[in-house]
Parts: sequence; C-alpha cells; structure tokens
Amino acid sequence: MPDVSVACSACGDVAVFDGVVGRSARCRRCGADLRCCNNCRFCDASAYNECGEPSAERVVEKDRAKAFIVATEAGILHQMRLRRPQAELIPAPADSGCNCSLCPYMK
Repeated sequence: MPDVSVACSACGDVAVFDGVVGRSARCRRCGADLRCCNNCRFCDASAYNECGEPSAERVVEKDRAKAFIVATEAGILHQMRLRRPQAELIPAPADSGCNCSLCPYMK
C-alpha cells in the first residue's frame, strides 16, 4: 500500500501512515483526532452540511473521531449514546473471552 499523508486540521502538522489512517490516529503535535470529518477528502465548506460525499449523514462534531469500541456494561453504554449520539459506539464482542456487559466487576 502506498503511504498516506494527513495534515492535521487543528495545527497543520503532517503525519505519514502506511496505507491506512487508523481510527485511533492522533496528531503527534497537538493530539487532535486525525480520522475525522475535517481531514476527510470530501470535506467542503461550501457544500450542504460541509460534506461533498453524496450519501453522507449529518455530523455535528467534525473535529472528533466517530467510531469507538467500548468495553463496559449496557447501562453505561446507553448513557454514552445519549451524550454522543453522532458517535458509533461498538460494544466489545462477547466472544472475545470476556463479556464486559455481564461482568460482576463492572457494576
């Protein structure tokens, strides 16, 4: 895979990745999320919803990551979804050897 260069939308620092910018990629200089709307190739301030992607959904927080794997109990996951409805919160898989949502130590 070819190298991918991403300029941080917050500070302008350029990071180089081996082919793919991971979901947890952060700017080494300022710590801002690099995989976010503001760094997307479709980001267009003049377009509707500031996005040139034909089938894009509305995203309010364009400077923050949108997807997270979460290992916690169901009640906390529900509260997280209420506080950040735009985020994709992915429960940690139950077949990973630990089912956090049923763990007595998580209560």
